[in-house]
Amino acid sequence: MKRKVRVCVMSVAILALGGCATVHKDAEFPALKAEVAHRTGYQIHWNLGTPEDLETAEAVTALLDRDLIAEEAVQIALLNNRRLQAIYEDLGVAQAELVQAGLLLNPVFGGSILFPSGGGVNKIELSVAQEFINILMIPLRKKLAEEKRKAVRVRVAAAVLDMALAVKTAFYRLQGAQQELEVLCLSLHAAEASFEMAERLHRAGNITDLQLSGEQASHAQALLDVQAIEAMVLEHRERLNLLMGLWGADTEWKYAPRLPELPDGDPGLEQVETRAVTASLDLELARLEMGISAQRLGLTRATSILPNLEAGVKGEREEGRWSLGPSLALPLPLFDQGMPARSAAEGEFRKRWEDHYALAVEVRSKARNARNRLVLARQRAEYQEKIMVPLYRRITEQTQLMYNAMQVGVFELLAVKRQELEMGRRAVRELGNYWIARAELDQLLSGRPVDAHGP
Repeated sequence: MKRKVRVCVMSVAILALGGCATVHKDAEFPALKAEVAHRTGYQIHWNLGTPEDLETAEAVTALLDRDLIAEEAVQIALLNNRRLQAIYEDLGVAQAELVQAGLLLNPVFGGSILFPSGGGVNKIELSVAQEFINILMIPLRKKLAEEKRKAVRVRVAAAVLDMALAVKTAFYRLQGAQQELEVLCLSLHAAEASFEMAERLHRAGNITDLQLSGEQASHAQALLDVQAIEAMVLEHRERLNLLMGLWGADTEWKYAPRLPELPDGDPGLEQVETRAVTASLDLELARLEMGISAQRLGLTRATSILPNLEAGVKGEREEGRWSLGPSLALPLPLFDQGMPARSAAEGEFRKRWEDHYALAVEVRSKARNARNRLVLARQRAEYQEKIMVPLYRRITEQTQLMYNAMQVGVFELLAVKRQELEMGRRAVRELGNYWIARAELDQLLSGRPVDAHGP
């Protein structure tokens, strides 16, 4: 009999040891990497102390050695941003939880020894118990953990897309600010020339104090405008340093200082709603959350009445003889019959269902808005480029002819030139607005709403 007890205890221990498993934290990363590449065309990398880490660092260095464009800045951020590296760890946590869900709980060993008060043979009791419901629920727990792992992958993919849009938007703003700075510097030179001319004429008594003060004010305002845009250039550049994860000497990177020209057309403006709904990561996540709620509801229904049913073996030694038999322990559902837990799980599932429907409506609305913003941004940029800028250029040319014929003065000529430069500045802003609107629509069609980015 003693041998039977030992064999039983060893069998349960071996069963528990058989549940041990190795966690491969990067098991989900290849699928994430392929999904990001499919949606955006960019590559991502998770630093895990492998030789690929050095190759990735060298690729970042190679990109920094050239004059960056928006797409290259995005690629650097996706490879080098430490916030993304931290987010990738969520994949490892989800993988560990999946492995954990498939493991048996450790069996509970119990023992006692009783000493008779009047002397005699001691009484020994030994038991090994395992939660029986836990064993039955392993398939449900694993399915729930698998849904959670998928949801984590979608959230991480969304974070990658958010980072890509944040970088691209910041880069276009930097280019636009730099281009505006070039225009404002020309305007400042014109204001300086006008003010210097006014000072000479004032000293000669040919203009009044009021006219001189007006030219001085124009010059001062032009100087303030240049200083403001210089500060904006520094701010946008530092924003990109942060997003690309750069510091030290790496922050001395160079970039193409001008925005891309307006392209001939905008591909993919048809069926925007359908494409946005099909690609939406938020809708995919909502579906997974709904599935998680359904799995949780099933698990709650199964465990709400008998949450801690335990089965095992028990051995007892009394007066030199061993007794061995099965044991069972279960709660009596007298006070808590599991209704509140089931009701809460059912409410959570219905909530997820309604959220999914509402989100589908929101995605369609955001798709229409993004398309409309892009169409209007193109119209304004084209009008500024093709109508306003040439118009003011002709006005300057005609004023120059009148100045040559001594029909207008130098102040009128310089004022018209400043107006032409201001139209050029507005054209730059409209072009920048177009490229930001284009990036936001691309982002939405890649699967992420335009107002969801936050890095």
